[in-house]
Amino acid sequence: LLLVAAMVAPTSVWAQTMYTVFDTETSTLTFKYDKNKPTESTETQNVYDVPDRSITPDWSKNHSGEIKTVVFDKSFADARPTTCYCWFYEFRLLTDIQGIQYLNTSEVTNMLNMFRNCSKLTYLDLTGFDTKNVTNMECMFCNCENLVSIYVSESFTTNNVTNSDYMFGYCYSLVGAVAYSEDSEDKKNATMANTSTGYFKEPGDCSAYVVFNSVDNSLTFKYDTNISQVAENETVCTIKTCNQSPGWYNNRSSITKVVFEPSFISARPAACYYWFSYCTNLATIEGLEYLNTSEV
Repeated sequence: LLLVAAMVAPTSVWAQTMYTVFDTETSTLTFKYDKNKPTESTETQNVYDVPDRSITPDWSKNHSGEIKTVVFDKSFADARPTTCYCWFYEFRLLTDIQGIQYLNTSEVTNMLNMFRNCSKLTYLDLTGFDTKNVTNMECMFCNCENLVSIYVSESFTTNNVTNSDYMFGYCYSLVGAVAYSEDSEDKKNATMANTSTGYFKEPGDCSAYVVFNSVDNSLTFKYDTNISQVAENETVCTIKTCNQSPGWYNNRSSITKVVFEPSFISARPAACYYWFSYCTNLATIEGLEYLNTSEV
């Protein structure tokens, strides 16, 4: 009887499957790879297949404007997706990606629009990405206007990429070996996808960023490797590299104190556009001597 049951059982009972679960209560999208895929969605959890071809995934179609956190379960380390097409497209509320080291991209060929319009993301740790087979990186980070740092390893290559138009388009806050620039079309494509002359950083490299504290209404300028470590009452703000309003501009009327940490002396901002404009309650600026304006 057991043998007969095994012969007629659906393949999905035995095979591991790539799928995602969107939790409507926590606004979290989780990637999994196991034999436990739910057979149907519930009122609070929506289950979706991970496409094996370059089509917009259903979680992106249905929940792009709701997802705040993305989690890669440890099980996903054994998965081998072949495309990341539009995986996080239009995730405008996304602020945190956890466990991205469990995403194995060694067989991925398409990363078009992968992070496009993730306008609240401030950093990405892509040091685990292997992109040797990727041919399309068009608009991969386009319109990530608050993205400060992208960390990669030597496995992030663009040797086989044939399309990278606007890969970094409108990434106004991005700084790697150099700061984001719109001087030419080459400043927006895969030409800048490196750590020596481009917008990428190596692990351990510092980032310049600003933290707004909603309890004491302070604004602190930092330059270190801790951009992802902020308290519940703190918000990471970005430093634009061109004439764009800063990330803390919406809090301008609340700011009462500005602090430049000593570490900020090593930062080289390219613009100070509107930094303290309309900060009508600002009374104190500490450590201004740590602001180096030589490249502004």
